Amino acid sequence: RALARDAASCIVIFDSDAAGIEATKDVKQSGLVNLLDIFQVPQRTSCTETEFEDMFPPELYISAIATACGCSFTQQDYETTRLRSGGNKTRMKKWSDVIETLVQASGKSYPDFQEAIKEAFANAILKDLTKASSSAETWLKAIAGRAAQNLKGQ
Repeated sequence: RALARDAASCIVIFDSDAAGIEATKDVKQSGLVNLLDIFQVPQRTSCTETEFEDMFPPELYISAIATACGCSFTQQDYETTRLRSGGNKTRMKKWSDVIETLVQASGKSYPDFQEAIKEAFANAILKDLTKASSSAETWLKAIAGRAAQNLKGQ
């Protein structure tokens, strides 16, 4: 509410997991944010819940995340864990579930390192945003285009 009241405009991005879908509905119903400014992460093929982090290849961030939580898992460990993570409704779990499994398998408590993991991810992808997945490219361009429109006051 404060952003809608005080900011000239804002863009809201939600994951396509249960919490993100519910939050999207709430924001839309509130009427506080222009529908043009609401974006949801596109669902990843074979994953019923998709998070922002799923849109980027693990080679961009896995070593940074492992370092941030004092672990030594690799990109191959991530891929193997992700492929084995699925259940009845999906072939693979969302990004945070896979990372949590890797961290806990390393003998660490995921909640203790959750913020450090998110920060390491953000810093790592900032180094090369051009490597976003091809499905993310259209989505990221749409967000960038809307941000440009907002900056021009349209």
